[in-house]
Amino acid sequence: MRLEGSLLSEVDKARLREGKSRTAFIKEALLHYLQYIERKEGSGGFVPFDEYKRLNEELKTTLIKVAKLENLVANLTKENETLSQELKKAKKKRWFFTP
Repeated sequence: MRLEGSLLSEVDKARLREGKSRTAFIKEALLHYLQYIERKEGSGGFVPFDEYKRLNEELKTTLIKVAKLENLVANLTKENETLSQELKKAKKKRWFFTP
């Protein structure tokens, strides 16, 4: 199989990121494309239910993680504001020491 230089370069970049040989990468890409065509033709453009269900579960899990991260950021922001206010108050206090 012959590939133009720019496409071959893109293939090599991607396969190196994946840690695969050029042959293994191209075989896997062809397999995925063939499966894509089969799904597209066999489902009238619709995603098969099992795939939809899997993607839906992944999305739900990801959204839960995002919500937890947003909550953590909100708590850290609140804590940062509290610490900033305490620091400002501490700077306003003057301490005098007498011998």
